[in-house]
Amino acid sequence: MYAPYVYDDSSYQGVSAWVMLVNSSAYAQVGWVQYPQGSRGFFDQWTTANGSSYTGTVYYGVGTVGQYAWFTMLYNNPTGYFTFEYNDGGGNVVMNQPVAKWTPTGVQNYGEIVDRASQMPGGSSDHENFSSTYWYINGSGWIPMNGNFQNYSYDPANGIGIQFEGSKYSSTDAQIWDSCPS
Repeated sequence: MYAPYVYDDSSYQGVSAWVMLVNSSAYAQVGWVQYPQGSRGFFDQWTTANGSSYTGTVYYGVGTVGQYAWFTMLYNNPTGYFTFEYNDGGGNVVMNQPVAKWTPTGVQNYGEIVDRASQMPGGSSDHENFSSTYWYINGSGWIPMNGNFQNYSYDPANGIGIQFEGSKYSSTDAQIWDSCPS
């Protein structure tokens, strides 16, 4: 299935959003993706060792049509593992639990939104929402993510400028979008 609304610059980047645990040289993330050639669904991906360029990636089908999906990324629950979860209205579902071979030191929510207008989440008039973003710190419980925004732009070799913008609405809510409709 071809997805004409997802911009295809031959990098196969697509439209995606995820939450992740990070340190200076590793990451573990869970979210959703739609590629230009039509495949879409949930995914999880993790760096298999601190400083390694090798990642494990697992793709899944889509969730319940018409429902928002909530993603949760856990470390040491259970001890020694990452846990990737989603919830689209039917309760938390564990997607994967690979062995954690590194320790996270931070969190991110992020997206890559390269689309042709407003047909996909992340489009210029249909923003991708990150709602109720919290992270858990032992001894402190769940605290608001309260992150900073990084707007991004580049000019690919084919001359098309891609710009990503975002706004933070509160300590737990933010939106991102592709600001270049075409």
